[in-house]
Amino acid sequence: MMRYLPFVALGILADMMELTEENIALVRYGIDIINTGKTISTGLNQLIEYCGLTNNVYPNDLKFDIIPKLNACGRMNNIQLAYKLLITKNETECDDIINEIVDLNDMRKDLTKSAKKLIKEKIESCPVNWLDQHTFSMVLDKEYSGVCGVVATQAIQEYELLPIAFAVTETEDKLLVGSIRINDRYICLDAQEILNRELEKGIISFFGGHKYAAGFAMPSDNKNLETFISDLDSYIINQFSNYDDSYIQQSDELIYDAEINYDNFNEEFYKSYAFIPFDDDPIFCLKDIYCLSSHCSKNNPLNIEYKFVKNNQIKDIWIWNEKDKKINKTKVNLFGNIVPDFRNRNKYTMKIKNVIKC
Repeated sequence: MMRYLPFVALGILADMMELTEENIALVRYGIDIINTGKTISTGLNQLIEYCGLTNNVYPNDLKFDIIPKLNACGRMNNIQLAYKLLITKNETECDDIINEIVDLNDMRKDLTKSAKKLIKEKIESCPVNWLDQHTFSMVLDKEYSGVCGVVATQAIQEYELLPIAFAVTETEDKLLVGSIRINDRYICLDAQEILNRELEKGIISFFGGHKYAAGFAMPSDNKNLETFISDLDSYIINQFSNYDDSYIQQSDELIYDAEINYDNFNEEFYKSYAFIPFDDDPIFCLKDIYCLSSHCSKNNPLNIEYKFVKNNQIKDIWIWNEKDKKINKTKVNLFGNIVPDFRNRNKYTMKIKNVIKC
């Protein structure tokens, strides 16, 4: 089964799956196999070589070089081409398929560029305050059916405070098919929860995806679409009104193995303490720090950048927070392990296990 791990790694990264410990391990081992040159796919090996990734391959290499080309096949309604590349053994045939895939990817890029222009035109023609309006929606022509997710993602990138965006196109069988994206700043929102409610109400026909990104279909009816948008706004308002930071414990109990000196809390600290000899994984404590703000990585909601202040020193530090929680304008004690950064095995980061208010 190990020989299939490169495909598993591609799937996890392509679908932007939550990077749990299990998924991180699967990605890591999948990339290890790719780097040994022992993948069972001649086509994947040649695509990697075509992209100039002849040295060690990293997750971002797959995300930004390999996966977009394979995804282009599905976006341009020729998913069988990607499948054919991955199973073909003949090197000459693989070269021909790669050339076809590159052409499809160029077409996809042109469509994406055109779609971004449409977003910009809508934004400029209908300026809104996203504190009052929570959902960005676009109904696109059929030619854009493969890039609805790209359009929704681009809308969220344009509007930093926008909670939800979706785009749809109408199919020949009178369905509106599209993609929804959740801004990962808003951890209280869940695309699966939203769409499951709409499915139960009969507003949509089916859906699939995860917390931050999903595809769906609904009958092509203006009333259905209006109800869908209204339901999204109501859901967002309700979630915002119920959100609090109760996950942060309010206790005086501090249990840890060693305290981190804030002044030395940097990459050198990670390297020094990554493999400190304790019986179990040591718990470190970063005490009495004020967190000004925090935001999630666009690629992974568990990877959070915190802006800390202590002793008049401001530090921007990326940390894994397995609770999928952000901290804002609060003084806290942080507790966690030092773990390898799966994106670069020569680096380390802190993985938060507990947060206690001071």
